Amino acid sequence: MKIFLSYTMRDGNVTLLRLRQASDYLRRFGSVFADAIHNADTDRQARVEREIAECDLVVSIETSAFRKSAWVYREQEIASRLQKKTISVEWLQGENWESVLSSILNQIEEERAANNAMHSDGNSAALHSRR
Repeated sequence: MKIFLSYTMRDGNVTLLRLRQASDYLRRFGSVFADAIHNADTDRQARVEREIAECDLVVSIETSAFRKSAWVYREQEIASRLQKKTISVEWLQGENWESVLSSILNQIEEERAANNAMHSDGNSAALHSRR
């Protein structure tokens, strides 16, 4: 699974250290792209657009400045247009970072379980229809 992290650093909640922690934490599910860490391209916007197009899941870390960011708005617009699966975690003021990471993990686990159930139901339905 390829995960794209959508966030803003404008309010100081999301930092490079926290992005590295999130990236390391989510690597158990596959590759992770966080613009501030992984994007050294000369055309950074084109790279972001390509990463969104190629990802399986967009994880939005919503802080107080999230909806005010033009970059975030563009990322969300692209993900929506491409019908990318998105999970959002609101990081409330005063909430600790570990709770945010745990919430992301729980939502991804729920999404994977739902996908597995859907695929297994589809497979059993296909098996029944062949009989």
